[in-house]
Amino acid sequence: MRLKLSNLLKQGAPFRRWRTLYFSSRTVAPVLNALLVGLLVGCAAVLFEKLLKFTQQLFFVQLRPWLVGLGRWNVILLPIGGALICALVSRALLGDAKGHGVPEAMEAVALHNGRMATKPALVRGFLSAINIGSGGSAGPEGPIVQIGAALGSLYGQRLGLSSDQRRNLLACGAAAGIAVVFNAPVAGVFFALEAILMQLDSWAFAHIVLAAVAASVVGQIFLGQSPAFLVPTYELVSPVELLLYVVLGGLAALAGVALIRLLYWMEARFAALRAPWLIKPLLGALAVGLIGSVSPQVLGSGHEVIESILYLAVPWRMMVALVVLKILTTSLTLGSGSPGGVFAPALVIGAALGGSLGMLVHTLWPTVTATAPAYALVGMAALLAAAVRAPIAAILLVFELTRNYTIILPLMAATVMATVMASLLEPESIYTLALRQHGIDLRAGRDFNVMRTLLVREAMTPVDQLPVARADMPLYGVLRLLEDSHHHGLAVLGATDHLYGIITIADLERALAAGKGEATVGEICTRSVRVIFPDETLEDAMRHFAALDVGRLPVVSRDDPHCLVGMLRRNDIIRAYATTAFDVQARRQRLEVQQWEVATGAHLHRFSVTESAAVVGHALRDLALPGTALIVTVKRGEQTVIPRGDTVLLAGDELIVLANGTEVQHLAEQLQLQLQPQ
Repeated sequence: MRLKLSNLLKQGAPFRRWRTLYFSSRTVAPVLNALLVGLLVGCAAVLFEKLLKFTQQLFFVQLRPWLVGLGRWNVILLPIGGALICALVSRALLGDAKGHGVPEAMEAVALHNGRMATKPALVRGFLSAINIGSGGSAGPEGPIVQIGAALGSLYGQRLGLSSDQRRNLLACGAAAGIAVVFNAPVAGVFFALEAILMQLDSWAFAHIVLAAVAASVVGQIFLGQSPAFLVPTYELVSPVELLLYVVLGGLAALAGVALIRLLYWMEARFAALRAPWLIKPLLGALAVGLIGSVSPQVLGSGHEVIESILYLAVPWRMMVALVVLKILTTSLTLGSGSPGGVFAPALVIGAALGGSLGMLVHTLWPTVTATAPAYALVGMAALLAAAVRAPIAAILLVFELTRNYTIILPLMAATVMATVMASLLEPESIYTLALRQHGIDLRAGRDFNVMRTLLVREAMTPVDQLPVARADMPLYGVLRLLEDSHHHGLAVLGATDHLYGIITIADLERALAAGKGEATVGEICTRSVRVIFPDETLEDAMRHFAALDVGRLPVVSRDDPHCLVGMLRRNDIIRAYATTAFDVQARRQRLEVQQWEVATGAHLHRFSVTESAAVVGHALRDLALPGTALIVTVKRGEQTVIPRGDTVLLAGDELIVLANGTEVQHLAEQLQLQLQPQ
């Protein structure tokens, strides 16, 4: 019988008091939770590293001599064997579960309140050690992030913590994993903030730091205090070199985008391949093995290759080839479904790219340029930033590896250039593109983009609740109207009740100062007015406010741009944001509806069932609805009825129907329904 920690804290009078104090504390409990998660993930990361080294020893030291009779072709069988083991175990334990690890952690933070499935993360995470150890072209950092995030989420769920605390503990686990594998706790902290939480939160920052420190201590005890790579001394020879590092950043952006696109192109090709499930990872492993038989440097995570590049032990032509071949083999390994991460391959590609450029420019201009290893170090950070879109973490990672402040300027120049240029070429990172292909836009689900989910009609003041001025009204009349309504500006209507213009207190002051006290409103108001429509988002409205520097915008009907339907003020936007920010679930549902509408080309419409409607008393199955129209819900007073075939419609019901715009009027006429305004 398992005894959960949360149940233990609930049992007995002595525990009740401590449980109350513990869970109500905003300082002690979160700190202890972060430390415990860091220690737990630190132990898991050490276990992963031990398993990875054991697997490498098993395949390349103990098994490979048995295949020596095959010549250099013996290396082909090693990645195939690892892929076979991973595929069989994954299928037996997880079924069809797939994923790269980090995208799942990002989705758990953004959309699932910090809840992440533990079993798939742990199984595929540890299987990655077998895949990488047998020669699969992937990295261990992604799987360790996956394992750490899953353990942090599991800890939060077992204690019954709030959604915010679960998200933070998930990020703590991710940071702890990076801290151990690179012995770089600061980089781990900012990777969790940039790539997992995707925001800088001071409350979360302190706890993530504690988790990373705790994990680093565990890692140093069992794995040693040496950094992940032994790097040479670096120095900036000339300020002119900064231009060359900017060029390196541009090249890294191109290589990073190539990695992103080829990986997902390869994944799509394998998914479309009509072959048994076991054949796909074996085909990918076969292709990697064939390339590895010619260029063994592409096999595995590539940590040894990076150190060889940093100490000029790799020829120039091999470094150039390695950029292309590592992108290809990584795409084959991960695209065919084998587990692993993209972090280490990105570092290998960046090191090879920077090293080859450095060797070239040092040959051409030896007196004003550093040697190739300096460019290799900067290339690692630049390409990582281009692929992952975590520039601060990339800069700090290399800085922690070198512990040399003079590298900061080249790092910043190349990394920022790589990030900006890669973002222009490919808006999604190597992690977010996986989610975007499944219809998940993490940026739209964040608080800073809540304005995308709100429409102008939901925030505006309707025209029937709005004081308005008339074009023929004298100035003293509109002045009294402004004083009574406490508004700073009013819409002006003409003789036909169409929008005539806008009048503000500033307009009145200018008119009175110019001696135009006898003028009418129509003579002094602003005629050229920017208008917005009810179906625009508040994000669109905010851009209009910023561009025009005004305090209010008239809202007009899209069918008749002269028909005033309301007024949107800055206070309306603030009020709408404050209201919606508290309703996270409703906001996410709205995003799902928007994605649904985009995918189907249809929109939601509301119909009222009047007493004279032909559908009253009829079941839904009897209605002659077009095949492209769907009744989503039936609202009956305060009750929401889930529509079924035997649901009978009653007078007063409100139908929410998903339909194309061309069908809406036809439905209203055919079923004698009343279309409600949107």
